[in-house]
Amino acid sequence: MRHPVRTPVMCRTARVAGALAAAALLAVACTGGDDASTPAPRSGPLAGVCPDVVIVQTDWEPEAEHGGLYALVGDGAQVNAGARSVRGPLIDPAPDGPVDTGVDLEVRSGGSAIGYVPVESLLYSDPSVLLGMVRLSEAVTSWDATPTTAVLAMFDTSPLAVYWDPETHPGVDSVADLAAAGVPLFTGRPSPFVDWLVATGVVNPDLVDLSDAPKPATFVAAGGAVAEVGFVTAEPYLYEFEVPQWGRPVRSELVADLGFPDYFQNLAVRTADITGEQACLEALVPVLQRGLAAYLADPDATNDLIVSLVEDYATGWVYTAGAADYASREMAARNLVAAPGDTLLGGFDPLRVTELIDVVTDVSGVAAPPPSAGDLATNAFLDPGVRAPDP
Repeated sequence: MRHPVRTPVMCRTARVAGALAAAALLAVACTGGDDASTPAPRSGPLAGVCPDVVIVQTDWEPEAEHGGLYALVGDGAQVNAGARSVRGPLIDPAPDGPVDTGVDLEVRSGGSAIGYVPVESLLYSDPSVLLGMVRLSEAVTSWDATPTTAVLAMFDTSPLAVYWDPETHPGVDSVADLAAAGVPLFTGRPSPFVDWLVATGVVNPDLVDLSDAPKPATFVAAGGAVAEVGFVTAEPYLYEFEVPQWGRPVRSELVADLGFPDYFQNLAVRTADITGEQACLEALVPVLQRGLAAYLADPDATNDLIVSLVEDYATGWVYTAGAADYASREMAARNLVAAPGDTLLGGFDPLRVTELIDVVTDVSGVAAPPPSAGDLATNAFLDPGVRAPDP
């Protein structure tokens, strides 16, 4: 569904330093001034079933990888630049035409806006948040303290990838070749994926640099002598077209092709809310599926919104229309959101989830992992009739 570009109403809020203060600031609503009049009650399929405002916490700054979520924000949206959030009517892109669900959707930016706090932790520190964007591998490691259950897979294949300069390393065709050639790998923060890379011998631990080195400065300064972990939907475009100091293609290999069975950027709830919010999730999750399908079919207007939000939030995160367009095209061309012939858009393969639990428990030393695949991720609320559009 192509929807008109929104002209957001700006709200001003004070900026407070620190992770906890940032998380608290996100809860401040855009009040709209001193008018105390009560708006007319809204009706729709989610009214009275879900919270009046469905709040979703993303894991990073606005980007095309979140497009299926932002596609559901309707006209008249309000932007709270200080809190780095956008709120508008939650519009269901239903097959027979857009439907106002009767509730609002508030999408909150992650990353710097929440002091880089893990979304699993924020779900438990802020009960107003219904859904959070969580990597399944990291949900395994945090299960004991902050158990979450994913209800929608935003990606069937993780866009996480290792990339390198083919000119500097002409004989390198894979991550295994990088390791054999002794190329240092900058992975950023520790993660189950990095644990797996080392534990399985894909890379030598002496070659792994866990420092959160700045991109693209580190790569450019090294003249391509190092490799990095990033996103196949982002860095290849950024490095070739938006970094003049580099300005040439990089080569990449997906983490999924290495054999790490992660699900990336899933929408998850506190595990207790699987029953506590059951009625809402039964009605809401199919709408989220349709938002994902609608974005894949026509991402342009949503990409415009995402780019405008980045400009409004002004956090230092830079995101251009070209980067958003590249990401959405790569997501479709590589079948990252849905595998060819996939009959359950946003669904999880229980065998793959079980494998992931076993792998992460082993390589990351998890003492109390999820009891079963169904505890970590569920297809219970998905509508099997929602399909990804044909490529």
